[in-house]
Amino acid sequence: MTRLEGKTQLATTIINIFELYYGAYKSREVKRNLAAVKGLRSTLQVFNLTEASAERAGKILAHLEAKGRPLDPRDLFVASICLEQGFAVLTDNTEHFKRIPELETLPEKELSKALEEETPKLSSVAGTKTISREDWRRARRVIRNSEARTKESLG
Repeated sequence: MTRLEGKTQLATTIINIFELYYGAYKSREVKRNLAAVKGLRSTLQVFNLTEASAERAGKILAHLEAKGRPLDPRDLFVASICLEQGFAVLTDNTEHFKRIPELETLPEKELSKALEEETPKLSSVAGTKTISREDWRRARRVIRNSEARTKESLG
């Protein structure tokens, strides 16, 4: 993935949208971060947890627990939704996702590099929209802060 425009469709899951809102509400700049989340959200197609992805998640979790390697429910739901929709997971948190052999992961660094090369144009159901680099970076900070808080709370 070297360029986004016309070659890559970015989407997210409702689970990730929850994580973004959670991070924004826990931040010191709630209003500003909520605007960043909404700006990013408007550029993405959002996939919901369906019965098929819930069933797949149950199957995956049962398999992982049998091996003594359970997965955080949010990561599990994101993975099962992506598998059902035929999407790879864009993440630098490969530790959890690599437990699911059929799931393709892509390093976030690839997207970040593409974003530095041009103004990002993200495909969505409604067509192509543009998100500012500032909104993208702010949303990424919210995500990283949310992930850090979640890790702290899980111990």
